[in-house]
Amino acid sequence: MSHIRFRAHQRHRPGEMNKLEARYAEYLEGLRLGGDILRWQFEKITLKLAHDMRFTPDFWILYPDGHGELHDTKGFMREDAKLKLKIAVEQFPEFLFAVVTWDKRGGWQFEKF
Repeated sequence: MSHIRFRAHQRHRPGEMNKLEARYAEYLEGLRLGGDILRWQFEKITLKLAHDMRFTPDFWILYPDGHGELHDTKGFMREDAKLKLKIAVEQFPEFLFAVVTWDKRGGWQFEKF
């Protein structure tokens, strides 16, 4: 009799980076050291979207010209994440949002909102 293992969806632990987030943090640190960005922070900002609904983008990035962006890294996009991003973009037009994915052939891919 063979054993089949099902891998349950692992919940994210606040303050801990997964492998994709850690890879993106290394990329951001390279940009910071090169002067392309001033600084970045992980899970620094949480937006309240509705009663009991919050969105915490993975990264806040500050650029030399003074503008900031909120970046969320995704291996794939779940429906609840799409909904939260859509609501955040509508409710907070003063922020620039980006979904960041890793393409093995092309490196980092950015979809900006």
